Amino acid sequence: MKSSLIVISFILITAVSSVADNNEIKVRVTDYVPQYYQDENGEWKGMGVELAQVLIHEAGCKPVFLKLPWKRALRQMAIGEVDMMLNLSITEERKNYMHFVGPQRDESMVLIVKKGICFLIDSFEDFKQMPKRVAIENGGYYGEAFKEKYETDPAFADKISIVVHTQQYIKMLTAGRITAFIGDRYNMAYKIKTQPSYKDCKILPFIVNQDFVYFGLSKKSVSKEKLERIQKAYERAKAKGKFEEILKQYQ
Repeated sequence: MKSSLIVISFILITAVSSVADNNEIKVRVTDYVPQYYQDENGEWKGMGVELAQVLIHEAGCKPVFLKLPWKRALRQMAIGEVDMMLNLSITEERKNYMHFVGPQRDESMVLIVKKGICFLIDSFEDFKQMPKRVAIENGGYYGEAFKEKYETDPAFADKISIVVHTQQYIKMLTAGRITAFIGDRYNMAYKIKTQPSYKDCKILPFIVNQDFVYFGLSKKSVSKEKLERIQKAYERAKAKGKFEEILKQYQ
């Protein structure tokens, strides 16, 4: 009798654990204000975090935040070790291992330089005239026009410096190792306005790429049932104006 109770207890604990796991969504984050940052208590905050929380809670699930570099997170999405990534452009390659829900928000990729820089950039061809390189993130997507130019024009590609972490951008720019870096206008405007290390930076008018970005969900780890729940949750949250309410705080 005692052994039977132990077996039953084990089954119940396993079942409860399984339900808990099924309601968890592992979300990639990193240290990148204003998208993601940790407060004094170690809690993840920021625009991307808040948008993810709204969607996930609306779906009746629980977010679990995992700090990972961008390129590694993409690989882990492909094998199902990460469930969700944010701020994703839709590409043919990513369609192979991701579902997309959204759009999450609009995104304009721009060039950030020191305030003293006076030259004009009107096209990708002008990158070749920059004194030093332009930094981009490893695994980042900057539009089809940028991709084609990088892959077909060696002189243009020679002006691009690929970094692992976006935190390297400002250090490289301040040290004079690069002329510019490419970043999201939302993020850069916020940093220039609020962070001392960015006070001597400015955004150039040239738009590298402009498009919508989406919530990406792993085809490997997110079931069809959960995907449907998240898609319906997105529509409800959007209808209630929850996403727009968050975005207004960061404009």
